[in-house]
Amino acid sequence: MIAQFEFNIFISGVVVGLSSLIAYPFCYWAITRIRRKVMSLVCFALVLGCSFILLFIWHPKKEEV
Repeated sequence: MIAQFEFNIFISGVVVGLSSLIAYPFCYWAITRIRRKVMSLVCFALVLGCSFILLFIWHPKKEEV
């Protein structure tokens, strides 16, 4: 999906790196303080919600044959 923005390969790397930089502190905090079963249910709910949202907003480019 990030390829749809047609960024330079280096800018795409920076975007992915910044998202990791934002996510790692939260992940460390959550892993050390939240029980495993609760964490798995929350993560499953987040993935389900994001997938449902992407179902309506992501339109892949169709290639002409």
